[in-house]
Amino acid sequence: MCNAWNHADTCTCGFGPPYPDMKITVTRWADRRHPDPRTLAEVKLLFPIPRANLLANLDSGGTVRVRAAAREALQDLANRRFGVNRLKIATTHLTRGSLEIGVVVLMVGSAYAFFKSYEDLRKGVLLFLDDVRAVSRYLKERVQRAYSREEKRVQERGVKGAARADQHRRSAAAAVAQQPPAPGALRAPVRRRGVERT
Repeated sequence: MCNAWNHADTCTCGFGPPYPDMKITVTRWADRRHPDPRTLAEVKLLFPIPRANLLANLDSGGTVRVRAAAREALQDLANRRFGVNRLKIATTHLTRGSLEIGVVVLMVGSAYAFFKSYEDLRKGVLLFLDDVRAVSRYLKERVQRAYSREEKRVQERGVKGAARADQHRRSAAAAVAQQPPAPGALRAPVRRRGVERT
């Protein structure tokens, strides 16, 4: 039986390498009954990037930039397949683990002015997803580079922030050490009638 410890190189069970560059899942299609749908499909892209388990280290700006790296590449593919300003690609979320990016395929203008029928609409989206699969290695590398860049930026900022805080603590301690004692701070305690007073 195949598992994480007993895993052949040729196996595609998902327990271990070799991992696919990307897994595509369509989570929702356009409503067939809608006379002019804007959202053609919602898609989930899963990139097996082990370092993405540390997604909590990215700030909100970093996650936006990683999503933008994927969106720009996908938009280029949509423009090549359907023409400029036909379909719009939007990203909805970025989750940790194997890096998951939510993608929404949106229609610019009337869907059925471009696609003849609902079946043509589905075929068009499936052709687009075939294009995405064909460049899955490029997409994975692009997303991984963006993720690594943002992770490094956050780590560098954290190291610099810790160094600044340490320098601030040292300078504050040095300033306190250089200050003369307050008047009466070094006066010896005086005993009067069994009560110690300073």
